[in-house]
Amino acid sequence: MIFSFIDKATIALVIAFSLRLTSAYTEELSDRPNILWLVCEDISPHLGCYGDQQAHTPYLDKFAAEGVRFTRAYANSPVCAVARSALLTGMHSSSIGTQHMRSRPMVPDSIPLYPRVFKQAGYYCYNGQKTDYNSANHEADKDEFWDVSRGQQSISRLPKERPFLAVFNTAVTHEGQIRSDREESYTMTGQIPESPRIPPEEIQLPPYHPDLPEIRYDWARFYDQITLMDSIVGAWLDDLEKEGLAENTIVFFYSDHGGMLSRSKRFIFNGGTQVPLVVRVPKKWQHLAAFDSGKYIAGSVNDELVQFVDFPKTILSMVGVQPPELMQGRVFMGSGKEPPPPFLYLYRDRQNDRYDFSRAVTDGRYYLIRNFMPHRPRGQEPEHGYNVHRNWRAWRDWYLKNPKVADPVYSRFFKPKPVLEFYDLESDPWQINNLASHADHRERIATMEDALYDWMMKTRDTGLIPEPMWYDFVGDEKPFKTIYDYAQSDEFPVDRVLEAANVASKADPDLLSTYLEMLGDRHSLVRHWAAYGIFLVGENTPGIQDALRQVINGDAHSANRTMAAQALARCGDPDTAFKALMEEVNAEKDEYKRLLAINALQYGRVDDRVSREQWEVLAEKKWSKESPDPLAWVFRRSIPAYTLEIWPRRMIVE
Repeated sequence: MIFSFIDKATIALVIAFSLRLTSAYTEELSDRPNILWLVCEDISPHLGCYGDQQAHTPYLDKFAAEGVRFTRAYANSPVCAVARSALLTGMHSSSIGTQHMRSRPMVPDSIPLYPRVFKQAGYYCYNGQKTDYNSANHEADKDEFWDVSRGQQSISRLPKERPFLAVFNTAVTHEGQIRSDREESYTMTGQIPESPRIPPEEIQLPPYHPDLPEIRYDWARFYDQITLMDSIVGAWLDDLEKEGLAENTIVFFYSDHGGMLSRSKRFIFNGGTQVPLVVRVPKKWQHLAAFDSGKYIAGSVNDELVQFVDFPKTILSMVGVQPPELMQGRVFMGSGKEPPPPFLYLYRDRQNDRYDFSRAVTDGRYYLIRNFMPHRPRGQEPEHGYNVHRNWRAWRDWYLKNPKVADPVYSRFFKPKPVLEFYDLESDPWQINNLASHADHRERIATMEDALYDWMMKTRDTGLIPEPMWYDFVGDEKPFKTIYDYAQSDEFPVDRVLEAANVASKADPDLLSTYLEMLGDRHSLVRHWAAYGIFLVGENTPGIQDALRQVINGDAHSANRTMAAQALARCGDPDTAFKALMEEVNAEKDEYKRLLAINALQYGRVDDRVSREQWEVLAEKKWSKESPDPLAWVFRRSIPAYTLEIWPRRMIVE
């Protein structure tokens, strides 16, 4: 017998010790709460409990009366996958390189993922639906850090014998759900009324929207979708009670970002970034959720600044797990609560097929936006919204009928942006009145702008690096494997590049000699921003043209050649510019570079030289999903195809 040489008493002792360890481990796990995130999509705080009188949300109003309602909670990005990346990692997407919507960069394994940390602590980790994290390896590895990452969402699937971390997501408030075909489906199944609950003529429009029937109708249907979402969340909360899990589960409710109608989702205004956030903690675990008062108070309101990168650190700290040091957020509730920050920071970069680069900082009342690409209007065509929403198309068509006399409040959506925007949310919650030039706010603006630049340098903001240039620096055969690795290295002089972006985007004609000097800088990123500054100024002299041609003919980086060509088109030599841009458009295997060049054709105002037949050929080009460039699958249905819909009208640009 295999154990014959072991004393029976010894065997009994070993078994008893093992059982004691197992029991102790089980007891330790049972002494931790469950964490449940209930997530909706594309809404700002349009709920009854937030004072929105047009909203009908009885379940969430009741939930807020039992929890803590946060009034200054923000998604760090106004679009889903980018914001979700910050939630997954507890790090800013602009720091790790996941800030461009619909991209698939690689992220180092050293970057923390909160479900992975929870699994290591013994938690069962469940995500039944939404794992769109905007990075190649996070999407590929989701089955490693989630026990469940797909399938029907049901509270009954959650375990009772061990603690769980679970994310439930409903998409019924997503912008795509007010399309005509989706509306018909919802009405046929009785999920929303056949006619809007609020008559469209009674809708209270935000002051940035013109009074158009399509906009009124979409707002009315938006509120119907919110009521539907409320009932879905209410059913989940009821099921939590029925399954006997409510008294052991801390529940977060929030939206993945603001929205959903035009000028909200994808835009860095408060309407795109502020979200509802309500946290309910059962009596058993309220000692883990103390605030500055020293206790948890059901039905209370919290005015501290809270952002998505705070969520992972907070829930880890609450359950007694040490958050990874790399996480950039703060603990905002519980015994490990950290002091509230003076500001929090927000970012907007490429949205599908249109490049942009804006950063924002807010203290909850004042809101500063710094636009590093001011020439790009917010309402850029083609944009995803134009292909989805009545309200987008109606607004655009209204503007195009007579753009010269259109009300400035409504038409500014389609025009170049100011470099600096500053709003007082208390008196101007819809951010209509830009106070950036008001002397009364000069000191506050300077303080907030300095804080923003300091944050960009501290987090080593990868938005300062043109996306088409990323893969010039990183790859399997290069010293840096990811853009995060590059940005953290001395190869990225973030202070110098930020200063170059700062002075170039101000488009100061008096700095033209500075831009020309920067154009010869040894660092490619400084040269890029120099070319952009020259483009904005648009000075037409032989010396400037010669300098730009030298970049077009000699710079190693496509992004720099493209930016120089865009500038040259505006500085008096559109023939050379057009030829150079078409070479970049037709380059092999690099969709980011094509994408930037197609944008440049339009902003350089030479897109009318491309025949419709050429656009059709480009739109039909097939790039493999196995392309070395992970944007290939997006680019196939991007600008070339969309542009055919608006041909030959050039996109809306002054």
